[in-house]
Amino acid sequence: LTTLADQTALALENATLFDGMQRNLAEISQMKNLMTNVFDSMDNGVITTDIVGKITLYNRAAEFILAVPSEKCIGLPYTEVLSSLNNTIFPNLISNVARRENHYTDYEIISELPGRGRVNLSLNLAPLKDAQNQTQGVTIVVDDVTETKRLRAVHNMFRRYVSPAVVDRLPSNPVDLQL
Repeated sequence: LTTLADQTALALENATLFDGMQRNLAEISQMKNLMTNVFDSMDNGVITTDIVGKITLYNRAAEFILAVPSEKCIGLPYTEVLSSLNNTIFPNLISNVARRENHYTDYEIISELPGRGRVNLSLNLAPLKDAQNQTQGVTIVVDDVTETKRLRAVHNMFRRYVSPAVVDRLPSNPVDLQL
């Protein structure tokens, strides 16, 4: 009778633990889905790498900005996936962040991207830290500032020929410009 009671108690304890584990798994899945939705709804490209340079996160905006689908990125070295950025200072920036824990804000680079042509990119790089404050990789936030640069060039050209008051009333989208 004692053995039967012990086995019953053990079975109940296992059932309770299993139920708790299922709830924790559901909560973790819900948090992961929320995090994925947040990253996918951002206009900024967000890329994370581990300490050896393999891409661990690559959101939809990064797909659009860099013209590389995420299926071809996750788990691969950034030098292989983003090879068009290898001839810029980009690899040095990532190395400095991963090894020296440097931070870079609004660092602009110009590059030729396959399928996009010449683009101006604004980069923010920071170390990716864990709960113990150990560097686990690099977080990269990418913004495409190509259109902003073109608009600024149009505004500067107009400033040479018309009054500043007229230039200030120009639309923010160059497509909307009409005579």
